[in-house]
Amino acid sequence: IYSSSKLATLFGMTTIAFCTILPNYYEVETPLFNTTEDTFGGETRKGSLVTGCILISLHFCHLLRLMIPDRLLVKYKMLHRIFTPGLSKAEYQTKQAALYKVKSMVKNAYDVHNHEGESFMTGSLLSSGSAYGKALLHFSMMKGLALEEVGGFMWTWKRILTRKLFTEDGVRLQSRVIAGNVTQLLVCIYFASFVFFRYSESSSGVVSSINVFFGLRRSLEGQSMPSLTDDFLVGDDDFTIEQLVMSYFPKAWVFDVSDMFASICAVLACLSIALVYIPSTVSTVLKLRSGAIQSLQGKKFLRLRKTEEQVTMLYGGFFWGILLTALAIYGFVFLVVFLITWNVTRVYSVPLVATLCGLFITVGFKTLVLTCLKSNFHVAFYRKKPAQANFTIVVLECWNLGLTLGYMFVRATKLVLASFLYIGRIDTPFISPEAGEIFGSELDAYPTAFLKDVVSHEGMDKHLVERTID
Repeated sequence: IYSSSKLATLFGMTTIAFCTILPNYYEVETPLFNTTEDTFGGETRKGSLVTGCILISLHFCHLLRLMIPDRLLVKYKMLHRIFTPGLSKAEYQTKQAALYKVKSMVKNAYDVHNHEGESFMTGSLLSSGSAYGKALLHFSMMKGLALEEVGGFMWTWKRILTRKLFTEDGVRLQSRVIAGNVTQLLVCIYFASFVFFRYSESSSGVVSSINVFFGLRRSLEGQSMPSLTDDFLVGDDDFTIEQLVMSYFPKAWVFDVSDMFASICAVLACLSIALVYIPSTVSTVLKLRSGAIQSLQGKKFLRLRKTEEQVTMLYGGFFWGILLTALAIYGFVFLVVFLITWNVTRVYSVPLVATLCGLFITVGFKTLVLTCLKSNFHVAFYRKKPAQANFTIVVLECWNLGLTLGYMFVRATKLVLASFLYIGRIDTPFISPEAGEIFGSELDAYPTAFLKDVVSHEGMDKHLVERTID
């Protein structure tokens, strides 16, 4: 809803300037707020200044729209395109989608009821019976029907770029989802720029912080480390405590390599989550319209009509979810690479990696052999050679009895990694509906809150489409 009052717009611009821009030039200390100190070393002031300038620019554009006469907007299409509010554009696109659906429905009905050009036998069959029966029979005989698989990552972004998602499918993205997705993209950009600028420096920040913590920092000029003590010896060997610590302390390249792989994986995880949110929202809308997600007939639909205030948690979930996903992926990858590269744990981790590689090769060879055997012993679920098939099953039972323990560890690792990725995915449930409730209480309420937001917006669009058709 856009205000049509110029005074209200000016008041909003003044309030934004007072709260975001003036604190950068004047220090004010009151019981409510304090601008004399910045905990983050000036970053808060810069962010506040940039945010204030953006908001004032948007208000200024709206004020300029109120001052332009309507006759100029009608005369000049470019001005009309620039200053038309987004809500008005969305309603116009929804009306276009309604008209497109009505046109497609009429065309499909005409094609079904049009019996010209049929063969003699088909025409004789269609000559008798009701109009509904004729149309149904003709529909079953039609060939070359244009079918399309809807939903998915590439399909959604392609429809968005061509604007067909809005003008033909009639999908309206919620402002909360758009704002949350933009925030996620900004987090991805911040992480990527942070990693880039950190590695453009001469030394690693991770190495510096750990060395400072242990008091073992070496200067960049190549100076020797100050000795901790030279009086304590280890056993009969002539080793100082400093030398003993440094023999076990990880080298700088260990932290650098671990940090590099962990940072890249964290950025890729954030980017994948940010790019998949809008396609996932569109898929949820299409499932709701097609009945894949039950609405009025569903047993749990009444739950969506209660506690509507849960949708206010979504924006915070967008931001903190992707942030925690990045931290979880970073920590996991850093730990794995660190254990492989550190000279103390390398003695145990490298043989473990070699064992896993051998296990993967063995499983791959087993899959190849079973593929050849199944083509000779089985046809789908039926056994062509029962004796050979039963012998193969007994061998596999004995083999898998020992390998199942490893499979359980692999399954647990997959579930942990998937849970890391799904921390930031509040749009889809990670736990199945059967296992997602304990004594009637949901373990993860975010997907339900997301569905509530989708249902509320779909309800408003449905009424708009009905009015357009009427």
